[in-house]
Parts: sequence; C-alpha cells; structure tokens
Amino acid sequence: MDWATRLFREHANVAAAQDFCQAEPGEAEAGLRIALHVWHLYYWDPGHVSEGRYRLGQVLARADAPTVWRARGLLVAGFLAAVSGDRDAALPLLAEGTSLARQLDDPATSAFAAWAPAVVCSLAGDLYRSIAHYEAGLAVLPAAVGGRVRELLLTGLAFAAGLAGDEERAVACHREIATLTEAGGEYIRRGNSAWSLYTLGLAAWRRGDLDRATGLQQQSLRLWEGLNRQMGEAHCLEALAWIATSQRQHERAAVLLGAAVSLWQSMGTTLDGNQPLAGFQRDCECQARQALGETAFQAACHRGLDLPAEDAIAYALQQPPEKPPDRPPAPAVPAAAPLTPRELQVARLVAGGRSNKQVAAALVIAPRTAEGHVERILTKLGFTSRAQVAAWVAASQPDDDRR
Repeated sequence: MDWATRLFREHANVAAAQDFCQAEPGEAEAGLRIALHVWHLYYWDPGHVSEGRYRLGQVLARADAPTVWRARGLLVAGFLAAVSGDRDAALPLLAEGTSLARQLDDPATSAFAAWAPAVVCSLAGDLYRSIAHYEAGLAVLPAAVGGRVRELLLTGLAFAAGLAGDEERAVACHREIATLTEAGGEYIRRGNSAWSLYTLGLAAWRRGDLDRATGLQQQSLRLWEGLNRQMGEAHCLEALAWIATSQRQHERAAVLLGAAVSLWQSMGTTLDGNQPLAGFQRDCECQARQALGETAFQAACHRGLDLPAEDAIAYALQQPPEKPPDRPPAPAVPAAAPLTPRELQVARLVAGGRSNKQVAAALVIAPRTAEGHVERILTKLGFTSRAQVAAWVAASQPDDDRR
C-alpha cells in the first residue's frame, strides 16, 4: 500500500522521467519499460487512460526494435484504445502486437497476445470468443511463468464467464487468483478481492439474486476505497444503479448513474467502449427515465453529478457521509467558480509540467481547446501562472489526488 501511494504521489516525477526518455537519444526503450511496468496500476485502475495512450504512442514511435517490450507496448496501447471506444485505433495496434509476439520465443508475451484480443472481444459482447482467447492464453503459459499475465488472463476469464452465466467457472478463476496473489502485498490482494466481488455481484444480479448482488457490490466498493482506483469505484456505482432499477428504486438508480458519470468524466472516459456494460447502463437509464419522468430523472441525475466522490460512495453504501479528516487549508479558491471535472484533469496535467500541446495530446483534444481550459482555470482560481496552478493542486489534494 505504501509503495502504491508513493507511486501516485510521484506522478509528476514519473512523467518527467518519461519526457527525458523521449527527448534523450537511445533512451526510448527505457521510456517504454517505465510505461509497461506501471500501466495497470498507473494508467488503467486510477483512470489515466488518455495519458497512457499518449505515453505509449510517444515511445512506440521511437522504440521500434522488434522486442518483447514493443510487442507488449503495442498490445497495451490497443487495449487502452479499445476501452476508450476507439476501435479503429485499437485493431491495427493489436494486429501488429500479435504478429510481433508470434515471432518471439517468449511464452508470457504469447499469452499476453491472447489476453488483449480476449478483452476486445469481451468489450464487443462476444463473450464466447473472448473465453476461447483467454483459454488459449492460459494454455501457452507454463504454470511457473508469468504470474502477472496469468492473473490478467484469469481475471478476464472470470468476468467473461460470469457475464455468460457460468458463475461456477468464475468462482474457480477467482480462487486461483487468490492463491496466486496470496504472497503479494495488501494493495494487490485488496484489488483482486474487490474485482472478484464486483464480477460475482454482476453474476448474482444477472440471475435475479438482488440482495446478494447489492451486498457483493457494496463489499467491492469498500475495498476500492483508499486504493486510488477510480475505475473500480465507477464500475461499482454503475452496477448498484442497475440493481436499484431491478428493485424499482428508480430515483436511487438515477442518482447513482449521475455519480458514476461524474467519475467517468473525471477520468476522461466512458462505458461506451464496453458494449455489454454500456447496454446495461442504457437499459437502466431508460427504465428510470420512464418511471420518474424526464424532469425528475434529470434532477436526480444532477444530484448524483454534484455529489463529491466521498459522498457518492457513502450514498452507494447507504450510510451517512463521513466527516472529512482535518487537513491544512488549501489556497483559497472562489466558491462561485469551482473547477469542472475536465478542468481539474487539465490542472493535474499542468501540475505535472505539461505544455498546452502535451495536455491536448494526453486528453485527445485540440490544442486550442486545451489552451481554453488553461485560461479558464487561471481565471477561476485567480492565478496568473501555471506554477500557481501546480502549487494549488499539490496543496489542495496532497493525500487523495484522485478526488
């Protein structure tokens, strides 16, 4: 847990190291290795998907030697494009990564090359083809090789099997994951437990066991807290909204949908890249809107959108919001002009030393749009320099950067 927290707090320094690798001749592969060693805990779980795509795009353009690192980099880049809903960008990256993996004598990379298309098939709703890819990846991976890759394969297989209705197989996968990670640190164990509870909660909801589904999702949400893994929290809020709709608690469902959208926006992504889950989201929204009427539905959604993350989680757990711990006051910010989730995202990138052009690339927006965001941030905060923005980000959110 301490090392994970340290990694998140060193975000700006990791970014600076990657910038150095990009600018310094002969260091491109080092930049690629940095990105690949931290991609799951650094880009995916905390929700920095746009930044991950930007970083991998940079280093892959320069680290072009046919190595294991390039093959894995192409596959991760394809995965991040797919979960962003950018299938046109994902497919050629995955094809190139898979082709290169076939040329390398490395079982872990071959298994990883099965994992990436398995995820893409799952996102597209082709669960049975996804399961076949996961099985193929496990088949080429010796039991004593590639612990992290095996864990990824089992986690994906559990999710696909659960959605396909094979809860027994999902449970078996989660048991094997628990055995694999038993000797690992608390951060890894808690994250895997949280994901297991989430996927089992989805399976329980799909078969109509709503009380069990609610309990599993709430247990998962409690575990995600404190891990700086917004992606898990957003998924749990969505699932609890779907369960609430099944229980005809339509106002609660709408509030939870709004809270989930707020988290997705803060991460610069949506559920659109995951067709099965996006379908559940649309069905939930449609049923809640029909039951409440447009005006009441929008009012409830906006209540969720406006909830601070801590209060949204407390609402999802059906408990009163906790009083936040005392901390030194942050620099004063006009109460009438808070930053939007997108502006906060831009402010964090500015705090990491990014130029407007780099902000635009990281968030996949136009440079002029990024420039406009920065100008509005300076105006709202009453600042005149980017250094002041960086100081405000550091002082106002020292312990929980994701909020």
